[in-house]
Amino acid sequence: MAIAKEAEKIEEPVAEDTAIETDEPDELPEGFEEIPASQPLQDINVISVKREDTRGRLAIYFVVGFFVILVVGMIISALNEGDKVNSMKETLLVVSGILSGPLGFVIGYYFRSKEEE
Repeated sequence: MAIAKEAEKIEEPVAEDTAIETDEPDELPEGFEEIPASQPLQDINVISVKREDTRGRLAIYFVVGFFVILVVGMIISALNEGDKVNSMKETLLVVSGILSGPLGFVIGYYFRSKEEE
């Protein structure tokens, strides 16, 4: 019974001539301008271009980083005392063994995404 009374209170119609007041002013104060509503992107290809740019940059960073690590390892191996050739060979094998798998994955992913276009 109490629920029916509450429902009647909620469903009371509003008179048509009653103005609904809002907190928004009709005119903006001086020195302010209205910000236009955001518009959806007209060119959805912008997102795919940004994604492609990011893939390319990551691939380049990884390849450059791979060679920097390789060169630094070779320089450190050359500065070691003892058999320098064997030390450089071991450094090359270790660095390439660790990083060649991820390097192949990154390069393959980058060129596969270019091929799909």
